[in-house]
Amino acid sequence: MSSLKLTLAQTLGNKLVDSGLWLFWFPFRRIMQMLPMDISLGIGWLAGVVFSWILFPLQKEIADELRELFSKEKFSKESSGKKESSQEKKSTKKSRQKISVIARKSIQLDIQRRVEELILPCLNKESIARLVTIEGEEYLKQAAAQQQGTIILLSHFGSFLTILPALGFKGYLVNQLGGTPTLKHHRGIHEQVFQVKKKDYARLPVRFLRADLHIKKLLQALRKNELVAIAFDGRVGRSWTEVNFFNRPAYFAPGPVRIAAKTGAVLLPTFIVRDRYNHHRLIFEAPVQIIKKSMQSEKGEDFLTENMQGLADLFAGKIAEHPEHFAMIMHINKKRAARGIIEQDIFNR
Repeated sequence: MSSLKLTLAQTLGNKLVDSGLWLFWFPFRRIMQMLPMDISLGIGWLAGVVFSWILFPLQKEIADELRELFSKEKFSKESSGKKESSQEKKSTKKSRQKISVIARKSIQLDIQRRVEELILPCLNKESIARLVTIEGEEYLKQAAAQQQGTIILLSHFGSFLTILPALGFKGYLVNQLGGTPTLKHHRGIHEQVFQVKKKDYARLPVRFLRADLHIKKLLQALRKNELVAIAFDGRVGRSWTEVNFFNRPAYFAPGPVRIAAKTGAVLLPTFIVRDRYNHHRLIFEAPVQIIKKSMQSEKGEDFLTENMQGLADLFAGKIAEHPEHFAMIMHINKKRAARGIIEQDIFNR
């Protein structure tokens, strides 16, 4: 009887989730695309604020994950056994409050990102210029001057889907390399949403390539001195390199480093940060210098580990600076890995 109740509860839960997805991706999406951009973004901000307060259990889960991610010295849930002074107690309480604020903010930003995704196909050169300011574009121009192609090193940080349209509308030839779609554990509504996204993305000034089908096209794009965007923290793939990430073993995809070493393409770390006014700063960091001294072969583990560790350190620094831009995405990947939708999250192999 208890098994039957559990099955019924799961079925009811799935039905509610499916209904929510349908409402969001069909009627709500159409409404958002009909409205002026500023109003749609305002609705996304308001929805983010409201739901970030309502979803308290989710906020608590994310806060616990953040405490585990960051150093125990700074955000520990457990005392070291020493008796804390009153000042230390105040500091610990403040740190825990800070983590809760970051967790709540991460939910808000994730909802804003999702609403923003709905209106991406409606953007144009003028509207994207109001939405995104580019910093460090001189690195992009210097990379282009080398005539060997540029790899835009992405991560699932902030409103990452906005990066490529912002570059495409500025006139850059942009290609994105993605993994094989993961639909094996999804229901019918997920297939419908996937098809809607596919149609919407086709309207963007970006060419989408699949890692299992289009490696030749990727190499051709680099030879033509185009931009190729690759997410090194993606969760779909066969090859992973272990690195030290927040003092824990973590696993990242070495593909961008391998391609840069093979082709001579410039590897350009790229992040996007939202400010308080629904505006984004698209930030290009200085190019990554590929270390080849320990490279024994294209697949040399020493070569990959040394270079990937540098990328992981850069990524960790950005997360420490803006943890609210990553916390919800980390939580989602952990849940997806537990359900078998992806093979692993960053920390589990």
